[in-house]
Amino acid sequence: MLGEFYYHFAGLFDETVGEAGVAFNRVLDLDPRFSPAIGHLISLAHQAGDRRETADLIHRYLRIDSTSVVAEAVGIADTLILGSAPAQLALLRGVCRHSFLALQYLAFQAAEFGTPVQRTGPARVVLRCLEQRAATDAERARILRMGVAADLAAGWADSARLRLARATGGSAGRERDLWILLAHATGLPALGDWQSAAERARGRVRAAPDTDAATHWLLARHGRDALARRDTTRALRLWDGATRRYAVLSVPLDLVASLWPLRLDLVRVAVAQRDSAVATRACRSFETLIGYVDQVAQPEVERLCLVVRSR
Repeated sequence: MLGEFYYHFAGLFDETVGEAGVAFNRVLDLDPRFSPAIGHLISLAHQAGDRRETADLIHRYLRIDSTSVVAEAVGIADTLILGSAPAQLALLRGVCRHSFLALQYLAFQAAEFGTPVQRTGPARVVLRCLEQRAATDAERARILRMGVAADLAAGWADSARLRLARATGGSAGRERDLWILLAHATGLPALGDWQSAAERARGRVRAAPDTDAATHWLLARHGRDALARRDTTRALRLWDGATRRYAVLSVPLDLVASLWPLRLDLVRVAVAQRDSAVATRACRSFETLIGYVDQVAQPEVERLCLVVRSR
């Protein structure tokens, strides 16, 4: 549990993901065949650029578990990270045959630990496969979210807009509106008419007031506009709705549950005020992805944090 905490949430608590490695290795001292710990250590070794350790851990994992969804993803990663160019090409040609969950796991790992070439190459192939494999409305909404996040992280705002525009399914309209609101609230490239999106979102909240945490949160962010108009009653109502809803288990694939917009604001303010100590801590919170969508902030964070490091 301690390793999982550091691995997924270290950035929220001013800790480093390196502490996860210590915890996972302690687990393996107690039980050398505990595959979840090995799986996490594979990612950490790859992030550190330790090719030999990555290979050793992959092979160790597959000797213990060769049948689970994680094993399926580890097998794919084995070829993409360590395989020859012909082997990688052959795998990518048939990667869409793999399960949705394995591809989703692989996409997250690529976003978090992949190189720029891996994120704009094989990872894009995986995202296209996920689009093809999505069988339910919930899966289609999830891959739409992942695709838009990857587009924005790469600086491809036009691609994100096109992806949102062509999306279909019962959840597509909701997801589109949330992204439009998110872009306006956080200073991302504009993705559409935010005022119309806000009206539609408010209508959904009225219809199901206790079920949509992301919508409540985004409407609360726009409550700052109400404050600017001196409508404090409405602003307080929006913020009250937002603070009543938070589910930590939703963080990896939720739109805002990782609190990345707040952490981004902290980076912006600390850099503007030349507060190096606060800025350093805020920058560190983006060193790994707490949630998949966090990557949309990384281009700006990298630019701002470079200023901090150069001072």
